[in-house]
Amino acid sequence: MDLSYSWEELYEAVLGLAQGTGTVQERLIDAFVDHLLKLKSSDLPSELQEEFTRLLEDVTWTAAQGDEEVLRAAVRAMDEEAAQNLIDRIVCTYDQIARRDPDDWFHPSGAA
Repeated sequence: MDLSYSWEELYEAVLGLAQGTGTVQERLIDAFVDHLLKLKSSDLPSELQEEFTRLLEDVTWTAAQGDEEVLRAAVRAMDEEAAQNLIDRIVCTYDQIARRDPDDWFHPSGAA
């Protein structure tokens, strides 16, 4: 598994959450639309796949109104605490990949 793509998308999402403009909810929407929705859980190490799937489920739980996307509707429905919790989980997922030995990014079994 090549984790460089997953790392890059998670890094860009975290960077946007930290440096982006707008409300917490707007930055979350941007992080998902611009980066996280490009990933599949299978792009991540097996121990992170379930958490990543839950992250995606947490932004697709509500029905959209009119032309609004489901993701935007779910994030806009979150209070500040729920949005911050989601951000914390994104940062933790990024951190777990960033802390991996770079050699394991391309050879997870340790074999070259």
